[in-house]
Amino acid sequence: MDDNKKALTKTIAILLSITPQTPLGKFLKLCLETKVDQDIAEQTPLETAREFMADPDSLSDWAEDLICADGEVQDQEWEALEGLEINNTEDFLVAFWTELERINL
Repeated sequence: MDDNKKALTKTIAILLSITPQTPLGKFLKLCLETKVDQDIAEQTPLETAREFMADPDSLSDWAEDLICADGEVQDQEWEALEGLEINNTEDFLVAFWTELERINL
């Protein structure tokens, strides 16, 4: 199986392990509502994801940049960002990482 199929298989498994109401589900909804255009964002989608993973504490700023990463800002992108309900980044990330750790791939 090639790398893309392996990544897709794990992505499907993660999606089948969560619901849209959880922190990870809300985060992935934001990712689904947005798109990274390499010409506009000046980085690939993988680089954008790596940027978040390298500094998850910058989630709020990263998410705002993400919704602009295709040169268009849609209402559903803002709604998904607001849906994250990040009142406290640290608390959100604790719940986010705890949920991710519980997924059995």
